[in-house]
Amino acid sequence: MLGGPMHEVRIRIQLDHTRFCALEEEARHRGVKLESIVEGFIHGLIRELDRDEMEGTDHPIVPS
Repeated sequence: MLGGPMHEVRIRIQLDHTRFCALEEEARHRGVKLESIVEGFIHGLIRELDRDEMEGTDHPIVPS
């Protein structure tokens, strides 16, 4: 994982109704805000990217 100062990034996403309701229900079940659930997904994706980069299994996206 990279070091240095932390920066805040604001992200807006659009979710279809079914996914929104499922995430809203999960947030209610956990007693947290829906934004916390989505933030957790994003952090998980970043950890996965960091792991892939460290293992050398990341594959850059190149146009065909």
